[in-house]
Amino acid sequence: MPNVDFTCLKVWKPDGDKTSPSVFATGQDKSIREIKDGVEVRRFEQSINLNQIEMMYNGRAFFTGVNEPNKPGSVQVVMYPFQKGKIFEIQAHAQMVNRIRISYDNQFLYTAGADGTLAVFQVIDKNKDKREMPTLSQEILIKKKQRDEL
Repeated sequence: MPNVDFTCLKVWKPDGDKTSPSVFATGQDKSIREIKDGVEVRRFEQSINLNQIEMMYNGRAFFTGVNEPNKPGSVQVVMYPFQKGKIFEIQAHAQMVNRIRISYDNQFLYTAGADGTLAVFQVIDKNKDKREMPTLSQEILIKKKQRDEL
């Protein structure tokens, strides 16, 4: 993919899938590319530059950050597989979006903007899948000196 300035990558593999993962890339070419085994398999063309990308763990939707000069930073929700006309945009920041992350359970979306703000959105997924929370450790970390005193 010559002459493309990629700004963010997201590696995604469905739970239980035995094939190689897909890489989703945003860049200054105004598109989201899906790359698998080093080959572009899909491209979703946009009319604006995107600089961040995050995906729901179940793969139903992407969240992307808009990176356009003289345009406030908004977050787009793009359904996957890509469908034209299935984009929802939320005005989130006064300047471009610097980072986007989603919680492990898909309940919250966190965005940070160049304007210094942190926005937290509740994600409502009508087709909610249950995702098991990881098992938490029962161990307690203590300093070596405290251990020696036991």
